[in-house]
Amino acid sequence: MSRLHYVKYWVIWGEPNGGNFRDPDTHHYKGRTPGPKGDSFVDTPRERCSLYVKMCNIAKQTAVALGDSQKIIGGYTWRVQRWGTDPTTGETTTTAGKSWLRHMFDLAERRYGGVENCFDIISVDPYMHEAISPEQDTLWFDEGKFEDDLDTARAVMRAAGHSDMPLWVNEMGWPRWDVNTHRSLTDTLMQSRNLCQFLASAQARQADPRGGYDRVNWFELTSPGDSTATEGFGLLEKTTSLRPLSQWWSAKQVNSSLRGKRLNGRVMLGGAKDDSVRVYEFENPADSQKTWVCWKNAGGGEGSVSISLPATTDTLTGDGLHYSDQQNLAVMPTQASGWLSTTLDERPVFVSGEGFKLKRPDLVVDSFRIT
Repeated sequence: MSRLHYVKYWVIWGEPNGGNFRDPDTHHYKGRTPGPKGDSFVDTPRERCSLYVKMCNIAKQTAVALGDSQKIIGGYTWRVQRWGTDPTTGETTTTAGKSWLRHMFDLAERRYGGVENCFDIISVDPYMHEAISPEQDTLWFDEGKFEDDLDTARAVMRAAGHSDMPLWVNEMGWPRWDVNTHRSLTDTLMQSRNLCQFLASAQARQADPRGGYDRVNWFELTSPGDSTATEGFGLLEKTTSLRPLSQWWSAKQVNSSLRGKRLNGRVMLGGAKDDSVRVYEFENPADSQKTWVCWKNAGGGEGSVSISLPATTDTLTGDGLHYSDQQNLAVMPTQASGWLSTTLDERPVFVSGEGFKLKRPDLVVDSFRIT
């Protein structure tokens, strides 16, 4: 405890709305009425959440006593919207994350004089895999689920009067294996694509007035290379050499390509293409060079999708998502009109401008009329 003040961020109990905390033989929320295995369950979601908020308040008091430079991270919910029992794994979520967050805000105000006396940051674990029914399992990045979870969490925060509070992803990732059956779920290439698409979309939402995620933490840095001891979320294989997996190289590329860039927004292509692809435009404030991150959405059928990008230079370079330490560069000359025509598949590509600046005649306003 003597070094506690060196820890800047304090996370209060991971995934407290999960079913694990109702197991009377291990750890769970206990009431005062004796039961067959000791104390009975604290049976209502609000009762369970009240004990959790009390822990947050105690942590906040401790942080204040140390000088109040520490930040208390509350919530840490298992999912945002899903709850119930998975018929395949038997895994139970006792309270939906959105309901847990509502109770947290309300209890902090009613019992402890305000949210500021309990926590400084809200966090969620918006995992997309392991749906309630196997046919709903989403093993790839799903833009719809991403936006639903993010919008739901932000809506709860706005309704509570705390829209400006930071929202973090405390855990995110996709498993390579089912922890119970050891069946294969994804591979490292799919994990690479999922990682890139989630991080790029999270960064893109920073420019959205609805709000985004302020920080994303990946679940595991390392994991063993077989299904007997892990679900395989890691970026590095847990060996003496810590062998980088493909998602490690993808994470490095996302960081190097987008670090320091300003998000201009999502590029809308018009029509059905906006449902089948994602294109985000970033810009280097120092030289105004553009970088586009583009991909075709998974689960959208076979084949590629043709798109056009509003280039500002005569030559663009496309760098496919890295699966190793090797780059996948391709020179992409633009048309005389200033547009780049290319095709997208499910492997994201980073397109950046090089060469001399183009004058874009299609963007020059030659007249306007007020009616």
